[in-house]
Amino acid sequence: MQPVYLLGLGLPHSAECAGYSPSSNPILQKADVLVGGRAQLAPFADHRAEKLIVTSEVETLYRRMESLRSEGKLLVALCSGDPMFFGLGARLAERFGPENLRLLPALSSMQAAASYLCLPWENMRPVSLHGRKSMLPLAHALMEHSHVFLLCDGETSPPGIAAWMLERGCSSHIMHLLDDLCLGPDGSVAPAAHTKLRLEEAAALVHTPHKGQRVIVLQAPDTQPGRKNKRPPSPAKPFG
Repeated sequence: MQPVYLLGLGLPHSAECAGYSPSSNPILQKADVLVGGRAQLAPFADHRAEKLIVTSEVETLYRRMESLRSEGKLLVALCSGDPMFFGLGARLAERFGPENLRLLPALSSMQAAASYLCLPWENMRPVSLHGRKSMLPLAHALMEHSHVFLLCDGETSPPGIAAWMLERGCSSHIMHLLDDLCLGPDGSVAPAAHTKLRLEEAAALVHTPHKGQRVIVLQAPDTQPGRKNKRPPSPAKPFG
């Protein structure tokens, strides 16, 4: 049987950007079945392939994918950014086996944010706040890493995060709010909006749910591009 292809869509392109677009990938052009969320499938509404929408009923989706694959269909799963960065990659590898997947990676949102801010990301810890109430993953990240990258949903509250950090003595961090990352005319990363805030400023904001795509980068004090980062200072108050 043919492998399942996982295609990273990378960042959206601005209208003026002449860079590579995954829609030109020959594997995508030959696909019999496209798998993805509604947002990932939307640009390919006119594609001849059958569309399988990823929902919470993943077992039904997996069975349908297995059935179509056994019929010799070419399946391509569409992933925002890189398939192995909080994407479908890990789940599909567990279900189908790594040997039955072929990954076509793209720029992840964390790489894009680090590039835009000119921050080294080998010591940047990614944390997902999608649907989370607990701050424990963020606490662990702040204790061990110079920079923390936060994947957000529309309800994530920058003022709430900033206030929580201030209560624990992390007053020197800088918060970067990056909205709707995309590639600009020259192919470089160009967010729709970038707001750089001290935590006191961020805590004073009035939270408004963001309808687009937002990521947050927490930059530790005394870190500069191109220099070895220092270990983050110990919190004044224990995390919890």
